[in-house]
Order: sequence, then C-alpha cells, then structure tokens
Amino acid sequence: MTMRAARKFVALAGVLAAFLGGATAAGAQQCFSPQDAARLPFAIIRQAPPPPTDDARNYRFYPLTDSASLNLDRLNESRASVGKYWFQWANRCQDLGFNKGACGRNPKGNVPIDGPGGDRERRRTFFSSLDRANDCTLAQAALVLGHSQVEAEKLAARSGGKPIGEEQLRSAPPPGRLVDLCPLPARTLPPEGKGIVLDYEVQDGRTPAETTAFLQDYARLVHASAKEAILYTNPLNAPTQRFTGIDGSNAHALYRAFDRIGVQLWSRNREGDLGRSAAAQLDLLRAGGAVDPKRLILVYELRGTDMADARTARAPDGGPLRRTDAVAKRGGCRGRLRRRYDAQAPLPHLRRMLLRGPASRTAPRPPSSHPRSAPGRSPARVRSTRACRPAG
Repeated sequence: MTMRAARKFVALAGVLAAFLGGATAAGAQQCFSPQDAARLPFAIIRQAPPPPTDDARNYRFYPLTDSASLNLDRLNESRASVGKYWFQWANRCQDLGFNKGACGRNPKGNVPIDGPGGDRERRRTFFSSLDRANDCTLAQAALVLGHSQVEAEKLAARSGGKPIGEEQLRSAPPPGRLVDLCPLPARTLPPEGKGIVLDYEVQDGRTPAETTAFLQDYARLVHASAKEAILYTNPLNAPTQRFTGIDGSNAHALYRAFDRIGVQLWSRNREGDLGRSAAAQLDLLRAGGAVDPKRLILVYELRGTDMADARTARAPDGGPLRRTDAVAKRGGCRGRLRRRYDAQAPLPHLRRMLLRGPASRTAPRPPSSHPRSAPGRSPARVRSTRACRPAG
C-alpha cells in the first residue's frame, strides 16, 4: 500500500464504528474486564451474547459497548447496560431442482435449527423463491420488533411460505428437507434493545434492483418501530456481491436506507491489502453521493490478521485494534500485547480525529424519527472473526 493510500484509509478509519466477532475460544484465559470498556473513545459492537450483568467477571467478550446476538433469550435475560441488538441472518433462496431458474447458485441452507437432540440434529430451512425467502426475513424481524403473531404469520405466508414456530421445529421437526418453512422466533427484542444487525450474504443470484427494493423495505420496517437497522455484509466489492446484488449502482442507496453499513477489512480481500480494500469499498459508497464516516462500521477480522494489519486500521496517534484472541495465545494477559493495550487504550487523539476531516465535509443525513447513536460517544468499531459467523 502506498503512503498516500495509507493516509487516505487511516483518515477515514478513525471515524468508523467497530464490529467484532466473538473470537475468544471457550476456556481461553480472560484478558479484559468490564472496566476496559469504560476507556473506549468509540463504540465496539461484539457479535456475541451480552454479559449477564455489568460486573460479570467470567464474560469472554470484553471490551464492548454493544452486543449483537442471535440468542434472544440471552438478550432478554441480560441486566447489563450494554446496547443490545438482535443479529439476524437474511434468508436466501436455493436451487432445489424443481424451481430451476428461480434463484441462483448458493446451495447452503439458512440458519440452522437444533432438533430434539440439540446441535447433533441441527437442520436448515430452504426457500424455493426470492419472495418467500425475503418475506420470511421480514416476518422474523417483525415478530422480534413486537408485531403480533398474526401479522408475522401473514408476512411469512404472503408469497406462499409456511410459518412455523422455532420451538416446534426444535421439538418435532417435520420429516425430510424443510422447504419454504419460515421459523418464527419465540421471543422479542427486549424493550431497551437498540435494533437489528442484518447479516446480508444471500449470494442467491438476486439483482441490485431486487436487493435495493428488499433492503429498503426491511429498513423501513425496523425504523417504523423506532429501532436502528445496521447492514452487515461481505466486503462491498467482493466477487460474491454479484450474486448478492450489491455494487456501485446501489451501495449508496443502501447506505442511506440503513443507520450504519459495514466496511469489512477481510484478510482475503481481492486487493490483497486492507487499505486498498477499504478505499475501494468507500469509492463504491461514494458513487451516489457524500458519505458521513460516522455512519460506517469498520468490520475488523481478528483471526486472519496480524499486528501490521492492526496498525493499518488505526488512528495515526492511537493504539492498534487489540486482537483479544491473540492476547490470550501469546504470553497471556500479562504478555506484550496486553502491555501494549494498557499503554494505548485511552487513544487520546482518536476522538479529535472523529470530529474533523471527512466527517466535516459530508452532508448531514435528513432528520428521522428513529434513534441514533448517543451524541456523547464516537461511532463504534466492529471486530469479526469472519463476517456472518455469529457467536451467539
């Protein structure tokens, strides 16, 4: 990466929110405490269940300011004051033979549901059309947002899908392949929940026009409940996006529809360089107009990166993004990386950077009735082991 490209990237990276996947292995040494989150000048959304309480000492995913989890039970049971988001996988359409031409190449089923024997009997649902997959995603979100069971079931059945409760799928799943069944959650987002992080990696052959129409509908649904909608996907210019329907023709429209959109720093990016990858994604977002960096989320991969990558993804005078899994593996919590964390955790210059530069030259977003980030805190950073691999 040239020095000019590096400066361009770093100047923008400082204004991003961060999203972190749950990378800490079970049984790993606990390296961070609840107090570490208090020193963060930006928000960190952890792709993991929230801690049970603010002072929980055995929680494996510190530091964080927000949690994004599939597990609605954990979201509701947590008494911690961290922000809480439901993490939702967007449903995709599959080529099942009898529906040839209805959707694209991705044979992988949707979110696995544990059977009566737990994860040993895990099964996936499959959809035979884009409309049925999309309507199920909307129905699941509607129920989690507090819409009635009747409303959610009508949405799921609107184009021929069959609503079914998640608990019924777990206790008595129908035999054979689960085709066009829409599993509806048993619980809603807790009242204090901030909103939904939508993991959109469908890769099922939909066009940019189809993706734009669906995701705008999705964001309107979430905003109608006065909640935040965050779009989380692969690198915006990844080769797989041609099957997901995201490109330069609609990236800016998606940015405008959602409260935040992810810029993913993946170690296997097509440019072979984190800085050039970020710059290419930002160019896509800017193709339709100005972009406020405070509405971007930096998705940082923990497992496939090294300390040189972390230095690329930092503010000029701030510390590198900490790799919490590496801290546990290389010398434990008192090792070199922990000392580096302790020395640089305050990141004294990052907040100033968030409030100058690109952010000051972008047009403000039109006012809206749904909530935004707390005005006193800079945007979040997101760390991820790999996009769409939720920890809970």
